[in-house]
Formats: sequence, structure tokens, C-alpha cells
Amino acid sequence: MLGYITETIPSNIVIDTLKENGSFFNGDINSFNNILDFLIEGFALHKIIFNEDKKPCDIILINANKSFEDITSIKKDEILGKSLREFFTNHLDVLDIWINIFSEVALEGKVISFKTYCPKLNIQFKVNAFSPKYGEFAVFFSKHIEHKKTKILIPSIDNPIKFNWKFMAYHDPLTTLPNRRFLIEKLNEELTLAKKCNYIFAIMFIDIDNFKIINDSLGHEVGDFVLKEFSTRLKNNIRQNDTVFRLGGDEFVIFLKIQNGLDDVTSIAERILKSLRVPFKCGSKELLLTSSIGISVYPKDGNNIDTLIKHADKAMYDAKKQCGSYFKFFNSSLYNELSIS
Repeated sequence: MLGYITETIPSNIVIDTLKENGSFFNGDINSFNNILDFLIEGFALHKIIFNEDKKPCDIILINANKSFEDITSIKKDEILGKSLREFFTNHLDVLDIWINIFSEVALEGKVISFKTYCPKLNIQFKVNAFSPKYGEFAVFFSKHIEHKKTKILIPSIDNPIKFNWKFMAYHDPLTTLPNRRFLIEKLNEELTLAKKCNYIFAIMFIDIDNFKIINDSLGHEVGDFVLKEFSTRLKNNIRQNDTVFRLGGDEFVIFLKIQNGLDDVTSIAERILKSLRVPFKCGSKELLLTSSIGISVYPKDGNNIDTLIKHADKAMYDAKKQCGSYFKFFNSSLYNELSIS
């Protein structure tokens, strides 16, 4: 993937996302590779090699995904762990340019995004590069075809398909639910529309009671199963126009448009808590979980996103004091505390 830069463009959200989530590079290597192999984009992780004067002199490829092979027609086993000077012997002048560029990424933490042409492969690429740790740089790339739009493929749990970096940037890799980034953008859009069209909506802040004990005592495999099954039950108990988000850990948020007053919200909270009466079965283990739900309503409980989320979170912790499956509205005179017995 060597050539000359034809256009510099702003760094896009895939770089920000992966830099924010260092676990993609520091966690279990098999899980990391599984995530990368779901990407339409090619991925390549490189290491900078230094000469005796401690100056960058070469690049070694240390990891790549399946799409790397599909796009470049290069089998990664043919190049993994090898010097790019040996592989691109007819384009060493271009390689020297790339060593200088990517050394700044790997050693100074710069983030770059651009289009480039590779003379060896006769392909034009769109490239995003950043450094997951000192001395290394990661590259996500795809073929660049002028004047053509690329279709974004969105996977589902029932029909997993390859997805691109935009899906990865806006969704949680474990549950495939929309993530915190998606939540903030969604709520900002809805807040603008609500102010303009004069409608109300609710935010539910939900977590699993004593999840840390489950994770620590039974292991992360059981913990991951619980999170995925919990997210499925949340999705199965909301309406078509509602949205479930995973913030991280065992924290979830649901956005609900209110059409028929607070009864819309209470009925969904009741359905969610009732769904937890069915044990979570993981192998030979059966777990009976409880959950706490806090609810804030726009505009009564806040007129901006930060306030609404903060108040829903506070209501959730107030509900948690009841030690069971409880939901509570923030500072509501109509609905103070409700539980599912």
C-alpha cells in the first residue's frame, strides 16, 4: 500500500473511536482479530525498524485482516514479519517517503487520513493511519473509486454480515447495540426536533444489579453472555421507534418518544423488569437477575442532554436503594417509585 499522497482530508471518526478504545489493541488477540475480520476495510498493523543511528529505516507488517488480502491480492502470510524493503524492491524511493510519513504517526502520535496511489498494485486507496502504541502504526484502507458511492452494510445478530468502520465507530462490538457516541448524536438530534416540534421524550438509564459480582465470581465469559442476553431482552421489550444504547459495562440507555403520557414509559419499564423473571441460562448455570431503572423526561427534568442523562442516572441509583427490580422517575410528583413484585 505504497505510493504518493494525492489529497489530504480530515481525520475521520474511525481513528477517534479506536484511539478511545485501547482494548482493541491490548486485549485478547483472538477477539481483536475476529473484530477486524468483520471489516470491509483492509487493516494492517506495522512496526517501525530503526538503523544503528536510531533513525527509521524500514517497516515490518505484524498483523492484517482478511480484507487486506481481498483488496491487495497479497496473502498476508507472504508478507507478515517481513521487511517492506524486500517486498517493494522496485519502489524503494516511494518506500522512503512512506517511512518518513508513517514514522511521524508511529513515533509522534500523529493521525493522518488521505488518498494514495500504489504503483505496485495499480490501485488508489483511501487511508486512515494512527498509532496504537509507540513505534507502531495501524492503517485502515479501502479502494477509492471516483464518483461512486459505497453502500454501508449493517449487520444484525440473526444475519451477521461484514460491516464497515462506520458501524464499528457507532456500535458496541459485544452486543452490536448503538454506543455512547451514537447516543449523544441521537439525543442532540431529538432535542433539536423536540424543541422545534414541541414533543416530549424520556430517557431510561438501566444497569444490572450486582453485575460486578457475577463478572468477578463466574468469569468474563459468563459476564459477556449476560450482557448480550440482557441487551436482547431490552430490545425485545421496546417499541419500534425506541432505541437501546450500551454506554459500557452493564450500563444501558433507552430513548423513548412519549405519545400517550407517562403510561408509555411505565409500561415499557414494567415489561423489561418482568422479562428478567426468566433465568439467564449459560451452559449449566442459571442466573436470576434484577435491574434498576431511572427515568428522566424532557423538558420537565432538563432541557439539555447532559442534564437529562444525569437525572436519569440519579433516579436509577435511587431505585437501586430498593434492592430489587425497581424503576423510578426523577423528581416526579405523579410517579415517585414503582416496583415489580
